Amino acid sequence: MTTECPNCQTLRAELEALQAKLEAAQARIAALEAELRRGRRQAAPFSRDEPKPDPKPPGRRRGEGPFT
Repeated sequence: MTTECPNCQTLRAELEALQAKLEAAQARIAALEAELRRGRRQAAPFSRDEPKPDPKPPGRRRGEGPFT
């Protein structure tokens, strides 16, 4: 059984707290960078994250509009 000095225990606890804080900050940075990339994309259909499960076909329907 190894015993650590009180200073080592406090330093180890501080290290673990700082590592957890670093992981949280890195996750937030990754989320913010994803938002920046999403804001730069302007062309459809790439602007959506997930496609619709059953999309309607493109174009105007027959018989609809001013040219009927």
